[in-house]
Amino acid sequence: MAKKKTAGKPVGCDVGILKRALGYFIDYYAGLIFISIPVVFAAGLQKQDDDMISLLSFTGGWFYAAAACSFLFGCIYFFIIPLYIWKGQTPAKRLLHFKIVKTNGRDVDFKALLLRNGLGMILVEGAISPLTSTLRQIIVYFTSYDAMAGWMNVGLIITMLSIIFMVFQPNRRMLHDIIGGTLVKVKETPSL
Repeated sequence: MAKKKTAGKPVGCDVGILKRALGYFIDYYAGLIFISIPVVFAAGLQKQDDDMISLLSFTGGWFYAAAACSFLFGCIYFFIIPLYIWKGQTPAKRLLHFKIVKTNGRDVDFKALLLRNGLGMILVEGAISPLTSTLRQIIVYFTSYDAMAGWMNVGLIITMLSIIFMVFQPNRRMLHDIIGGTLVKVKETPSL
């Protein structure tokens, strides 16, 4: 018997683990490429020919411009698109026909997305969002404290625990979903 969808009542995740993992990998790498556009562009303007370019290869105004644009591009991909363009969907979620919703089944709002993607994915889990690396590099630039290794290791551990938690939890929510009060649902497509 199919569950009846009623706005305001709790719903569960109906997206399979493998489909969700595929969506994550597509979004991670597509987001990483999108976030890297300003960095690669700035490196080209500075005539850098390094194989590996990071924000930390820039100084002064070049760093500020590349960091701000990179962070802005990440916010567009992981916040603006799922909030205003494709409600609850990043490009991968749209491609795979699922979306982020609040636990009551309603569309995500700014607060839920900020808690889920900002606090949960970028700061707490730390290894699950390409924006985390951008943020780490900005911190290193301004503080000269190498937050990379420790934050990355802790982030990897928390991310692994979050994945294990999702696998064994009936509603398949990860830590960032719990923080944001969200879950992932199959997007119903209108019939023709």
